[in-house]
Amino acid sequence: MAPPRIFISYRRDDASGHAGRLYDALESHFGRASVFMDVDTIRLGSDFAQVIEQAVAQCDVVVVLMGRQWITGTALAGQRRLDDPDDFVRLELESALAHDLNVVPVAVQGTAFPTAGELPASLEPLSRRQGIELRDTAWHDDVQRLIRRLERLAEPATPTDPRRRSGGMSRRRALIGGGVLALLVAVAAGVAVSTIGGGSAGGSPATSPGRPTGDPRLLAAIPGEARSSCHTSHDEKSAEASVDCSLVNLSATYNLFPDASTMRQWYAEQREAAGIDPGSGRCIPTAFRGEAAYTDGRHVCFIDGQNQPEIVWTDAKARIGASANIYQGEGVTAAASLLRQWNCCLRPNS
Repeated sequence: MAPPRIFISYRRDDASGHAGRLYDALESHFGRASVFMDVDTIRLGSDFAQVIEQAVAQCDVVVVLMGRQWITGTALAGQRRLDDPDDFVRLELESALAHDLNVVPVAVQGTAFPTAGELPASLEPLSRRQGIELRDTAWHDDVQRLIRRLERLAEPATPTDPRRRSGGMSRRRALIGGGVLALLVAVAAGVAVSTIGGGSAGGSPATSPGRPTGDPRLLAAIPGEARSSCHTSHDEKSAEASVDCSLVNLSATYNLFPDASTMRQWYAEQREAAGIDPGSGRCIPTAFRGEAAYTDGRHVCFIDGQNQPEIVWTDAKARIGASANIYQGEGVTAAASLLRQWNCCLRPNS
């Protein structure tokens, strides 16, 4: 697997020292050819704006280094730099967003991530990108977390990846498409089908035709509403067994881990990739971003890169880590539907 091509965006008078340290760390890990930073890679005499545009377009991910003056910094005339349409940092990020690249905000110097109201309209999507903090007191550990996240972005999209690009159809949605097609065939054949939380005339839960495939230990722990649609998956390398399952408007992936430690490590990686701290936020329809313990393990909820709700959870007794998302619908209604189905029908039968 080729390393990701990384563009480091920063302001020289805001975080140049941190940018240099980060460049050195990323170059050491991914190789010089995979990391672009203006100081070292733009030739003298080149058209700076043109080179920036070309470099951003050729990269896979843009790391936005934000120091204390990133939002408020002004030019000599007193105008805030971000409000200048010709500001180079603004141009870099507008180009990245226009090319639908992965954009990772990285805060240094204890800086808070910007809100939509603090950004020009063209950069408002940046406020919804999941960021990561690099602390001076824990620089090595935080940079390693960032590197793991960048490595994940270079991997092919999988059903459990909360940082998929917004463009294109992920493998998960292709699987769901097959599930929906099967349901349409069932309807054409006169089979009654209902959605979870709703009901057909007979009140039976939704299922997809066919027999489930996968490790019997894993299938036995999955509720019947989801189990009938499951089939073997090989996406999670650290798991002993995995299955992908599809329901109406919802997909889920279950992983059986060899031990509790491996399961917890998998969960920590999912949480870190989502940029959510342990015990923070709330998982309710109107505030769908948080992490907490529940009866059988821990769960984290967030809005993914396609603006759709997703839940990742563990079941300590069953050694299962799972994720589910609503693949149609957005906002409060979709989040409420996902929470309802998770509570009633998706947790393992441990």
